Amino acid sequence: MVVHRHAERWKPVFWLLVFTLFAIFAVDVLAALDIVDLRHAAVFGPAMQALATLAVAAGLFEMRRAFSASVDRELRLARQRESAYRYDEMTGALNRAAFIGECETKLHERRADSGYFLHIDLDYLKRINDSLGHARGDAALRHLADIARALAPGCAFGRLGGDEFALLMMHRPHGEAMGFANRFLSQLSMTVWHDGQPLNLSASIGVAPIVGEISGFDELVHRADLALYQSKRNGRAQATLFENEMLTDLRYTRLIERELRAAIMLGELELVYQPVLRRDGSMAGCEALVRWRHSLRGMISPAEFIPVAERSVLIDLVGEWVLRQACRDMREFPEMYFSVNFSANQFKRDTVVAMVQSVLAETGIAPPRLVVEITESMAMSHSEDVRERLNALRSLGVKIALDDFGAGFSGFAYLQSFPVDAIKIDRAFVTKLGTSAASNVMVTALVSVAHAAGMHVVAEGVETAEQHRLGAEAGADLFQGYHLARPMGLAAVRERRASKERLAVDGPPVKTLAFPEKPVAAGPGEEANVARRRAG
Repeated sequence: MVVHRHAERWKPVFWLLVFTLFAIFAVDVLAALDIVDLRHAAVFGPAMQALATLAVAAGLFEMRRAFSASVDRELRLARQRESAYRYDEMTGALNRAAFIGECETKLHERRADSGYFLHIDLDYLKRINDSLGHARGDAALRHLADIARALAPGCAFGRLGGDEFALLMMHRPHGEAMGFANRFLSQLSMTVWHDGQPLNLSASIGVAPIVGEISGFDELVHRADLALYQSKRNGRAQATLFENEMLTDLRYTRLIERELRAAIMLGELELVYQPVLRRDGSMAGCEALVRWRHSLRGMISPAEFIPVAERSVLIDLVGEWVLRQACRDMREFPEMYFSVNFSANQFKRDTVVAMVQSVLAETGIAPPRLVVEITESMAMSHSEDVRERLNALRSLGVKIALDDFGAGFSGFAYLQSFPVDAIKIDRAFVTKLGTSAASNVMVTALVSVAHAAGMHVVAEGVETAEQHRLGAEAGADLFQGYHLARPMGLAAVRERRASKERLAVDGPPVKTLAFPEKPVAAGPGEEANVARRRAG
């Protein structure tokens, strides 16, 4: 049992009071029994009564102090409980519920169309936690919160979830919104130190002006979310101002989502295949490319619907459909491999390996005949989880190809540690073959490094005979491009194989790659990149 410290202070006074009252009572009893001389009692009694009165007064005073202290203590505890209920313990920002309540109140009380709302997302927090530890990630969150409070004192600032924050700036002109957001980003980008180590941070921000048609918090944060998504899509570390066109884009996106979901069930998706050729022109394999033949709108470009699918779980449904159909078609061509593009979002799921394994077992395809293509940017920008899933696929026997190699992320040392079997040289390098000696040397260097790491090399985007010849001279193993073969239906692939069509390459004889002993990947990367090709 815990006793309040003020109770201890008035305990002696309490016992003094008890003793005094007992003494008075004893004197009265003795006087009544004629044991004590009443004259002495008459003197002693008032003195004892006076002492008792002082003791009672002191006791009551101490009891009042103890009661006041107890009340103060309960009030402090209540404030602490309220603080714990309203504020995020780590950053001191309002928690989600409290922030939403604060915003609803302020929006209801506003008298003019002024002010703006910032939805702030700290970039790459998961990567910081995974690579540098959660203590560093917590420090990053606190630093962001400190900057927000310093730049906008007195404004409603809240933490909406893991790496998401929001700031409500009332009674501010709309014109200053982007300037404030950029100042915030500038402050955040300055290097800070934590436990003697530098910490470099960035954030993506969506800015929504507070205008008359906004009825409440939900609509305001929805607009800021659309702007935030645009910041992320444009590369992060930037702020984007909401525009009404974003609502139109959203409605169109939702239409595509609904119709794409129906297209999967109604069988409106189909695959075309772009052959991948050896140096002598024979087919080594094909890359599967998805198309959507809409019942009313005709053929819809993958550049239009794949990005929409990637923003939802539809990419998992589309990806699984493509893989299953490609594996079924592959059974007709036992001497060839097929490559399938996987989205970055598919590799965020723990189920991706089990899905591939299930489809291979269902269709009876040997794992080495399947090549999973991932973009270099996806490989470089994701966590150790992606690497583990790629390793799990390779342990099944599936081959991994790194697409768009050299497109801005490539580090040659990375090839030695990342689990891939082949690289595809980015078309930006291939299309420059023959334009300068430096371009030719660059492609030769990329091929040499990949071969030294034990990987095959695919030159994609071959559009002229000269590029084909120079690519072969540079040492590329396989070739893909419109000069060699355009995407075609399965029937056309059968015809090409039957005719044994070959393209001769000027120059000395080259060794033809064997297949399937060493399958290599080819193809134009993730489906969103298909739009870069010319219509064919």
